[in-house]
Amino acid sequence: MSNLTISYYANLAHKILTSSGEGKQYLDNREVIRLLFTSSDWNLNNYKEDKQRQKLKARLTLIDSYYSTNVGSFCFDGIDEIVEGIIAIKTSDTELKKYSKEFIDNISNEHEIWKLLNNKYGWNILNKDGLKATSLISKFIYFLMDYKFPIYDSFVKKYHTRIFKYFKNTDFFTIRLPKSDSELSLFYRLREMNGPIDDFEKLDNLLWLTGKIAKGSFYLILEKERHKELIERSKNYGGRRYSDNIIKYICGEEKDFSDIFSGDLIEFINLVKKITGLCS
Repeated sequence: MSNLTISYYANLAHKILTSSGEGKQYLDNREVIRLLFTSSDWNLNNYKEDKQRQKLKARLTLIDSYYSTNVGSFCFDGIDEIVEGIIAIKTSDTELKKYSKEFIDNISNEHEIWKLLNNKYGWNILNKDGLKATSLISKFIYFLMDYKFPIYDSFVKKYHTRIFKYFKNTDFFTIRLPKSDSELSLFYRLREMNGPIDDFEKLDNLLWLTGKIAKGSFYLILEKERHKELIERSKNYGGRRYSDNIIKYICGEEKDFSDIFSGDLIEFINLVKKITGLCS
């Protein structure tokens, strides 16, 4: 067990994705989304106005596309119904930010933000009642609140418990998490896990980077030429998909990866191997 804390690796993940040469595409995509929340002409103070309603929809659509949450693809009218759900709660960025902070400070299934996160939206041929859009809406609020809100997605759901267990005995991480795996409890867990990190952006960086590496997906992490070289070196490892080949490659005999991965990324890959049992 490492004697380094969860805060150390959250900071390392943040460094990899924002300042060490990796993560250029990830960072660029994030900044494109931020423009729709931080530019002066995107300061929305009345969602009920047609133009502002359309901008609200544009924000959700861009996040849905970049993060592949697929609400627009799989749910007819899904994004439009989310827009209506937001407007039914609050009608400006300022009000919605304040209300979202109230929820994360006092998580409750009675709170309107939780109902927004937990409702079903749109409809499709297989599910006429629509689908949940918790991932998309949590990402929307994350950007609205300048990264001061936890993201819920498949990587978070799959890896947060493993990360917690790995670090639970470190000096600065001694909280106990509820056993329930409900989505509401997961938001509570993320809030508590963020305690020693005190930065939801870095917590998300830790979870997202863990998930991407465990999946063998280095797109958005490596710049194009190094990503192409990684795929080329691993293509003969016999996996069904190129990502399977990459996992086999990084789990093989000791190699010098330094011409593809930075030292920081190699350190984080080694952490992921320990947390997820990737190479076992």
